[in-house]
Amino acid sequence: RLPSITPPLTTIALAPNGGIFADLIGAELAAQGYTIVDTGATLALLVFAHMAQHDILDPDVMAMLKGRGIDAVLIVRKVDGTDRLPQTVHLRLHRTATMAEVGGVDWQNSWFRRGMLESAQEIAAAMSTDARASDAVNSDQPHAAASNGSEP
Repeated sequence: RLPSITPPLTTIALAPNGGIFADLIGAELAAQGYTIVDTGATLALLVFAHMAQHDILDPDVMAMLKGRGIDAVLIVRKVDGTDRLPQTVHLRLHRTATMAEVGGVDWQNSWFRRGMLESAQEIAAAMSTDARASDAVNSDQPHAAASNGSEP
């Protein structure tokens, strides 16, 4: 079991380069109680601030997002298989306050091929279920799972 991230993350911005798949994961996380800033809204924030989307982890960008009430940025990288279904997905969650990676999920499609929606549901569940189970007695708020067990 992975311990929760303290303080808990409530508002997560999706990095624009994650595209529609990141938005699907975001919709699943929103259903679990997180406030999600979708890829389009994150891109709009970057454009209005005259910042490039490939600089999403730049300290100035992270400070701007934190100033807008965003706790973390979720970066989603997906590689499709020959059947055009997700083959591998790598997610990394970066806290805006500390500008550090606080968690992540590495997911791979199995022989029973999952489509985009099923993949997004499974990945979103992996991000939060373990952390909630280990912290259920301490809080009712949703948390994301930390990959290394604690925040730096």
